[in-house]
Amino acid sequence: MTTDSPTPALAEAINGALGKDAANWEPVVGGGYTRQAKWRVHFADGSTAFVKAAREEPYSSALRREVGVYKSVDGSFLPRLIGALDDGAIVVLAVEDLADAHWPPPYPGDVRPLFEALDAVAATPAPEGLRVWSVARSNWREIAENPEPFLALALCSGAWLEQVAESLVEAESRAHGRATTSFTTTFTAEMCASLARERCLLTGTRPVAATAGSMSHSRSSKYG
Repeated sequence: MTTDSPTPALAEAINGALGKDAANWEPVVGGGYTRQAKWRVHFADGSTAFVKAAREEPYSSALRREVGVYKSVDGSFLPRLIGALDDGAIVVLAVEDLADAHWPPPYPGDVRPLFEALDAVAATPAPEGLRVWSVARSNWREIAENPEPFLALALCSGAWLEQVAESLVEAESRAHGRATTSFTTTFTAEMCASLARERCLLTGTRPVAATAGSMSHSRSSKYG
């Protein structure tokens, strides 16, 4: 559970991982799919970062995998990695602070950068060692059964969605069947789902997916 500020030992570990001292710890409460401690950290030099830390299982293992992805994947569709620490007792991840980004909706008139980002995800090799992700339920099936939140984004008409919904469900099933361990497959699915659930943000013209674990977001919190 997030507290107002970390313990002295945790603060020292985080400062050491980032190579500079924090001036203020702004707790991030709510949002995300874990109970990892998380803060928006303000540093004396005026910079900021989004920082997560974990000491206990299963949170430390989940954060350790997340750190591995950030160290292995470099793409504009991810928040930039600022620093990380894993000493066996504590895992720390610090990434680009996106609090001031634009969190749609509404979406801009030109959504080409979004599709360019999806192409970049599709071209990104999966990091080694990712565990198999078993998809319990289709994102597009969920949208087809409850289309109102998706249609509220005004990305398409109800008639179009009704016409292509089954094709999207089938295509999603084929993709997961071919590459259940693929970072590109799962992340692309998450990014598409982010659109449907209003979790894709824009920093300038650079789309960033707020996905499960590392980039989830809710209306109460922009972080995961």
